[in-house]
This record gives sequence, C-alpha cells and structure tokens, in this order.
Amino acid sequence: MADDPDTQVDDNFGKWTVPVLFFGSTGMGADFLLNGIYSAAKSGSKDVTLNVLEGYGHLDIVVGEKARGDVFEPTLAWILERAR
Repeated sequence: MADDPDTQVDDNFGKWTVPVLFFGSTGMGADFLLNGIYSAAKSGSKDVTLNVLEGYGHLDIVVGEKARGDVFEPTLAWILERAR
C-alpha cells in the first residue's frame, strides 16, 4: 500500500514489524469493520490479532459497561504475552 500522497510522512505501512492489536465493533457497520480488519491484515506485521466486538458502538470500546472485560483486560494480557 502506498503512503498518503497528501503528507510527507512515511509510515512504512505494509512493512510494519511490530505486533498489531485490532478491536472492531459491529455497531459501526460492515464497511467500517471490514476496512479496519483489512488495514490490520495489510499492515505487514506477522503478528496481527483481530477482535470483533458484537453490538459495540464507537465509544463502547472505551467506556462501555463491558469494556474492562472485553477490551482492557485482553489488551493487557496481549501486551504481557509479547513482553516476555
């Protein structure tokens, strides 16, 4: 994938070597969700983790009633697993 032609920043997208953790929500619509999944998959990382949250909206991922168990705790576990 090419860099954004409107900026001079080279983000090396498609060549990332860092792990990628993606959270997507079904409440934002299929196009939004699939775009996020596609972007994570095409990042170049060999370590991509995809998490799809059923019934979540945009802010639910951060402030929803289940965010601690569905987002923050899995994120912490994901980070600790890779910190070894």
